[in-house]
Amino acid sequence: MEWVDQINLQDLKVSVAPSGGPIAVVRDETKFTAVQTSGKPIIFIFSPSGELKSTIKVILFVHV
Repeated sequence: MEWVDQINLQDLKVSVAPSGGPIAVVRDETKFTAVQTSGKPIIFIFSPSGELKSTIKVILFVHV
């Protein structure tokens, strides 16, 4: 996997598609970690081999 030296999976939530599909990774908000971005959740999409394919910035709307 290309991410072996770059990502600590202990600090992340990982979801894997069935049959060897893409892998979605997001920071686990229940664990305290240093963040280098704006703090908004970002979902990273990796290929099954660990190549970064896309990122999605999560925008949360609160309905009052």
